[in-house]
Amino acid sequence: MTAPRVLTKVPKVLIDQCLKLYHDNLYVIWPLLCYDDLHKLLEEKFDDCHVYWFLVALSAATLSDLHTGIESEEGIHYTGRQLSVLCMSSRQDFDDLSTSGIFKIMTYYCLLRCFAQFADTGTSYRLSCEAVGLIKVGELHLEETYESLSFGEQQLRRKVYYLLLLTERYYSVYIRCATSLDVTISPPQPEAVTDPRLSLDSFLEMIRVFTLPGKHFFDALASNSANVSCTEDSLKKYGKNFIHRHLK
Repeated sequence: MTAPRVLTKVPKVLIDQCLKLYHDNLYVIWPLLCYDDLHKLLEEKFDDCHVYWFLVALSAATLSDLHTGIESEEGIHYTGRQLSVLCMSSRQDFDDLSTSGIFKIMTYYCLLRCFAQFADTGTSYRLSCEAVGLIKVGELHLEETYESLSFGEQQLRRKVYYLLLLTERYYSVYIRCATSLDVTISPPQPEAVTDPRLSLDSFLEMIRVFTLPGKHFFDALASNSANVSCTEDSLKKYGKNFIHRHLK
């Protein structure tokens, strides 16, 4: 019989540092939750395994995107790679393969960002497929499933959906992978904010750029078809500033 694993949790104070870094530098690029909402999760649901691993994965993605690390009071240095490996070795703790859930989807999204930064395209793409599969299981691609949700819940799910749609289309352009998601739900709504770090303008523009050609264009790229309504070069030209901020 295999002995149960005993893991020490990443300290709250270190996760909180990462959440602040995410808020200050990355929310405007890949918006999930603002710092206030993330901090509330940290304080109130730290013992919920799905929330905890999402927060660790978000910390890993933040450190990886910013190419930095953090250090505990005991002098232990944490990097994005270390935290992402910790998450990957603990997949059974946050994904029991039985159900979908927004925290599971966001955890996989954060992890795919990590491996994209490590130039491990194969692993990053496989993680994106896990997230997209959970979107389909959870029916986030169906507009009618949003009707009973609060505005905040709708916004989060719409942001997550379109982040993964953009990720699929990124891979379609650069490694010729077929897409699954389409513009079947409305994008998140613009929000009136006074803090420019919370603006969705850049994200909504990125959505516009990469949904304008239509799914058929990206599927044609994946199949190397020449019969497309615009060229790959034109998409790269007009989307360059957005796509490289998204995963690079």
